[in-house]
Amino acid sequence: MKVTFSRETLLKPLLMTSHIIARQQTLPILSHILFVIHEGLLSITATDLEIELKTEISIDTDQNIAYTLPARKLTDICKTLPNDAEISLEFKENKMILRSGHGRYMMSTLRADDYPAIEMNASTQRVQLNESALKKIIDKTSFSMAQQDVRYYLNGLLFEIQQQKIRVVATDGHRLSIAETVAEHTINEDLQIILPRKAVIELGRLLHKDGKEQAEITFNTNHFQVTVGNVFFTTKLIDGKFPDYENILPSEQQAKQLKADREALKQVLTRTSVLSNEKFCSTSFQIQPNNLCLQVNNSDNDEAEEQLSIDYTGESIQIGFNVDYFLDVLQVIETEKIQMIFTSADSSTLIKPVGEEDHRYIVMPMRL
Repeated sequence: MKVTFSRETLLKPLLMTSHIIARQQTLPILSHILFVIHEGLLSITATDLEIELKTEISIDTDQNIAYTLPARKLTDICKTLPNDAEISLEFKENKMILRSGHGRYMMSTLRADDYPAIEMNASTQRVQLNESALKKIIDKTSFSMAQQDVRYYLNGLLFEIQQQKIRVVATDGHRLSIAETVAEHTINEDLQIILPRKAVIELGRLLHKDGKEQAEITFNTNHFQVTVGNVFFTTKLIDGKFPDYENILPSEQQAKQLKADREALKQVLTRTSVLSNEKFCSTSFQIQPNNLCLQVNNSDNDEAEEQLSIDYTGESIQIGFNVDYFLDVLQVIETEKIQMIFTSADSSTLIKPVGEEDHRYIVMPMRL
């Protein structure tokens, strides 16, 4: 059996699925992709047993083929071919022969029947929202996920399906991010599911910031699937209970509040952080009426201090923050000004973009 493609037709789905393939595998077949042609439709699938990504493309052929192919070898060969190259794949028993121009490459295949698949069970729920909206709420929150925390439920992203909206929450115990967006669904009760960290990162890479497609989310107690156009992304879920994060949100009625220019604050923090302690990355925020004084020092007795004009009329207070956590928040906020809401030097601080209500952040203080 033999089929022919343009380089672009084959390379695009290969690049898309190759991120799922880990470099070191416990099973040889997990280093392969599932390559299926059936009734004029080419599907390429990759999995690591926790995540599965499948993409489908219509092609002009009446062949029916099902093999597994070595993912990285095939991708690397296609990447280095000329842009206008034609590629033919010929299948003979357990071998695949790739020809392009004067080149010939023979690679071993494995049985398609042995390729593992993640099956969506029955009793699924469905939610629809815009692709760009899903991309936004992931990008606005995923940086706060924990990494290899013993509290395994923090190593992922909480999806809350609420009345006509989706809220996503991430925390590593030191900071917390919340973002929400409008979504269409007919689910009668609030639901919570937790996506694993790797799945969140891969999904964020897959989605487009300016995407116009509708994303359909299908999920049950064990699996979560996002379908965008001809791409199907499926992941297993984390079996755990996310902490009650609303308890640490400060009451805005009783709290002190200040407003600052986001870009100016970001630049000042970036400069002063050069001399911060590499281990603790602490910065002192000395908040005074209409003025913010930022101070850092390190074990070499280096010091940095800068002043910044702010909108604040309350009493003076000094709070310590991890500068990296604070800069991560300023990086994803896009409004001209930010608002800080706090009650004391020992309690959580809420950071919000002024003029937008769909995302907010908590940064816990540090002892100075």
